[in-house]
Amino acid sequence: LGGCRQFLRRPPQQGQIQMHTFGKVGTYAFRTDQKLSSLIFFRMAILTLRHGICRESPAAFAAVGIIFVHFQGQHKLGDLLGRLAVSLVERHGWEDQVAKVNFLVCRGILAFNKDLHTILLPLKKAAESGISFSEERDLGSPANSLFLDFEAAAMSVNGYIIASLQCGRDLQLLRLTAKSMLGKVKGHSMNLGIARTLETVILTLVGEQNGNDLLGNLGMTDIERTLLDAQQRNAFHSVLTLRMSLAIIFRKYDVAAVALSLMTQDIAIRGPLLHILVKVDSVFYSGLTAAAMSSKDPSEKWMNIVRKSVAQMEGYAEHAAMNYQHKLCLLNAEMERLGGHINAAAKMYDESIRLASTHGFGHEAALAAECAAIFHRNMKSSEATVTNYFSRSRELYVMWGATAKVSDLIHNMI
Repeated sequence: LGGCRQFLRRPPQQGQIQMHTFGKVGTYAFRTDQKLSSLIFFRMAILTLRHGICRESPAAFAAVGIIFVHFQGQHKLGDLLGRLAVSLVERHGWEDQVAKVNFLVCRGILAFNKDLHTILLPLKKAAESGISFSEERDLGSPANSLFLDFEAAAMSVNGYIIASLQCGRDLQLLRLTAKSMLGKVKGHSMNLGIARTLETVILTLVGEQNGNDLLGNLGMTDIERTLLDAQQRNAFHSVLTLRMSLAIIFRKYDVAAVALSLMTQDIAIRGPLLHILVKVDSVFYSGLTAAAMSSKDPSEKWMNIVRKSVAQMEGYAEHAAMNYQHKLCLLNAEMERLGGHINAAAKMYDESIRLASTHGFGHEAALAAECAAIFHRNMKSSEATVTNYFSRSRELYVMWGATAKVSDLIHNMI
């Protein structure tokens, strides 16, 4: 990457090989040095404007769109560049670019502007395309193998499974889909850690694993250590966020705090990171973790994390309320609870349940209902009120297919 800084200073040269080289280096830099990757992708866009479209151009425009959305807050411009990227792939019939470009546009741009449920179909198309080209590689190098990005192909599959999990798709069906899709590409991927963690999360929720690898460890897991040593920061943070989300669902707050601490330490040492796969989830579960820990340790450290999470979620909800307003309400409910504002907290819990149910996030309505039940139990509300919230949570977890969580919830109700 150090040599690439010198390469960036060279005069633009015509030719697809240079664009391909930038694309490969830019993809790697995105995981380790995002300032450098931004320079690379902007340079690729400039090369395209000066010398014309080539196979690498759509991904460059998509990456620049992501930069505008997340670093400049220019959602309309990011959306425009994303649509341009997709249209170029379709217009030129570059099937080898479908996985990469659809993944970048859906996860990095549309997820922050459009209904999350509507991007599942193009993400599935990207995943299927990624699987197709992975299988082609297994059978022998296709004619255009120079321009295939198998890492992006594998990530598109991870992206589709994670989005399905985030949308609360039926876990029993998702278990089968994940087993089929991840089994076909994870062997080719540097993101093997994400695939394995995803499988563990899903199988733990449906009760086919005990989840001890993630929930019984108060240190760094082997997968997390491997990713950190390999400087795979995006994958490292994605795995930690998946672990933290599972810990919150099963109320293993000490484990969630470990995952949050590891992410915080990495950011303090290596700087901020844009991990588009689980960016919002990272904010959401960090806030819930800090709120839970603040109940045990009412220090400013935890409250500052809660406030920061609320502020960040407000930004996401401003542009995609259908995806994120219910998350913001639950974070606000927790903050009001910690502030001793009982009535305000109760209203926010109810609003989170209502919005999550309205917009198709039943699994997060279940989480909000459980939080409300525990809140009302601690506030000595009537037994009928507490039971009503627990029952609502149980019903929603049953609908999601989270068998192990249902058993956990029944135990908690007694």
